[in-house]
Amino acid sequence: MSKKTQTTTTASYDPTAMSMYGAMNTAATTGLQSNMNDPYSAMGFNTQMAQGNQQIFGQSQQNNQGLIQSLIQRGINPNSPMFAAMINNASRSTKMAQSGLQSNLLLEAQNLRTGSASTGMGYQPLQTGTKTTQGTSGLGTWV
Repeated sequence: MSKKTQTTTTASYDPTAMSMYGAMNTAATTGLQSNMNDPYSAMGFNTQMAQGNQQIFGQSQQNNQGLIQSLIQRGINPNSPMFAAMINNASRSTKMAQSGLQSNLLLEAQNLRTGSASTGMGYQPLQTGTKTTQGTSGLGTWV
């Protein structure tokens, strides 16, 4: 005679937490998906890029003014090839700073993407308990 025991476990959730989970679910998953699909459109990326460029160009302008004054004080003709070469070097320095900023922000965008994916994988409502039910069935339970 065979007897079969079946155990069923049902999770229970706090009603307020479940309601909040339902309300947040759409916004949270949309935001996380956006970060995963296109981290470069995140507000922080664009803001940091703008602030970084502003700082780079502000510093570059100060450096160029100082360089020009220094070259003129040394008696170097503004039409000379040396003058142009020094200005070009300063310009390349600005481009290198921009490149470094872009590289750093791309790394941060990848970190945002990875973090959003990890967060999305663990997103769940507050579970407050479980209920376990055990039932027995089969021919062996009759006899």
